[in-house]
Amino acid sequence: MESMIVFRVANEHIGIDIMYVREVVESIAPVKVPMAPKFILGIVNIRGSVIPVVSLRERLGLGGVESGKTLLITEAKGRVAGLKVDELFGTKKVDASRLSERGELRSTKKVKNFFVGIYEDDRKPIHILDLEKTLLKEDT
Repeated sequence: MESMIVFRVANEHIGIDIMYVREVVESIAPVKVPMAPKFILGIVNIRGSVIPVVSLRERLGLGGVESGKTLLITEAKGRVAGLKVDELFGTKKVDASRLSERGELRSTKKVKNFFVGIYEDDRKPIHILDLEKTLLKEDT
């Protein structure tokens, strides 16, 4: 990973490899999908493509009320999804010497580990999201 997109969900700073991000759009109200997992807020139509919207608050177990107005349209292994984020900070070049893969720092839930590491930023550590695991269908 050479660069990442950095954003905030709840009080956490999170980053994902910029190669996974197709575009950034202003969030529109998703249409609810019956029987969808709790972390799926619904679906949106972006230029003719129907895309599921993932609540990172719910998926990562951060709680609180959805407050963001930004969707990151992402793609990993053929899965396209919109990630709802509270605040977008922008891009950041990655200095490999500042990446830590210590397992005890990465777990957000007992069952699933949604992070591949921590980037030690000067202001606040940035959790590096494992997008592929985040977009898996099974609920945890």
